Amino acid sequence: MVKTIDLDSLKTSKIDVVKMDVEGGEAAILDAVQNRDWRFVTFLIECHNTEVAVLANLQRIGFAESHLQKIPHPYQQAHPGHCWILARAMRSLKKPTYGYGPHFPSATSAF
Repeated sequence: MVKTIDLDSLKTSKIDVVKMDVEGGEAAILDAVQNRDWRFVTFLIECHNTEVAVLANLQRIGFAESHLQKIPHPYQQAHPGHCWILARAMRSLKKPTYGYGPHFPSATSAF
């Protein structure tokens, strides 16, 4: 038996990136997310014909459309209907900016 945890049980302040490749279960995982602080974390999600539901869930938890990017799967013949979704973290005073963004006028944006 595989132990599972709910994403909302984790402290988002200690997480920078989540990579998700769960063979079609990505939409179900994101369906359960209620904590909007996840929008301050970067996600890289492999979608298995679940792109529409994944994008809807990412927007529901607060990702702006401008922070979402669809990346075609590099092996479309072997994996038809698969793609990657990159959800770039929204900037906030809650998360360190590492010298990027409007709080550092001399720096240029990382994205």
